[in-house]
Amino acid sequence: MRTRLLLAIAPLLGYVLMFFTLFYTSQAGANAIDLSAVGVAVAGWLLGRWAGLASGLLAIPLNFALLLAVGIKLDEAASFAGNGASGVANLAIGWVGGWMGELYRRAQAQAAHWVHSRSI
Repeated sequence: MRTRLLLAIAPLLGYVLMFFTLFYTSQAGANAIDLSAVGVAVAGWLLGRWAGLASGLLAIPLNFALLLAVGIKLDEAASFAGNGASGVANLAIGWVGGWMGELYRRAQAQAAHWVHSRSI
């Protein structure tokens, strides 16, 4: 579990670094916050549905803080970060990604049990 937690933090740090890079070097501008979905999906896959849902919720204030850090005005940052569609998308991505990760681990455990029971 500790390894999965550390692996889930890596995309978050990568997202923060990539956000600043994309914001300043491309025409993506404030739309660079859409990359937060990658970290949400990875957290969900590695840590489960509830962690994916929580990371989707936490992406909203993180995106807001990143937009403020690059100088976006408060009302515009709230508009971008609090966008209902992207917020719901992050929640759904976290939940579904977590559910898929749980199903994958369950299928692995069942396959291992089946192989073990066939060898007896």
